[in-house]
Amino acid sequence: MKYGDEATGINPVVAAPVSAIHISVSGKMITAEGCKQLALYSLDGKKLAASQNATIMAPTTGVFIIVADGKKIKMVIR
Repeated sequence: MKYGDEATGINPVVAAPVSAIHISVSGKMITAEGCKQLALYSLDGKKLAASQNATIMAPTTGVFIIVADGKKIKMVIR
């Protein structure tokens, strides 16, 4: 009988592909490179803008929730 360190019957863990999304702001223009869908929400949850081309314009300055391909961040637009 021979014993070894190799596991059998257990599949190795494979990391999911990581897609980088880079968000930039110029004035009130918000651009998210590397994403397909972009949305802008007020802090009380109202959808203020949405885009399929990853560029949106904030209606005013303030604190907003930005959702880029399902990933959420809070951002201050000055």
